[in-house]
Amino acid sequence: MFNTGQITLPKAWRSKYNTQNFLAEETPEGLLITPITAKETASAYYENREEFGIYFPE
Repeated sequence: MFNTGQITLPKAWRSKYNTQNFLAEETPEGLLITPITAKETASAYYENREEFGIYFPE
C-alpha cells in the first residue's frame, strides 16, 4: 500500500480505452473516472485558489 494518494486502475480498463490517462471528478454519487484518449488532448491546465483542472477543446 502506498501513502501517495494514487489510484491503481485495472489493466483491463487501461487496455479497453487504449490510454494511461484518466480524469477523476467528484460527483454527488461518488468518484467519476473518465478516460482521456489521444483524440481528446488537453489544451491547457488551469489552477487558481478555488480549483484546478484541464480545459478541453469542444
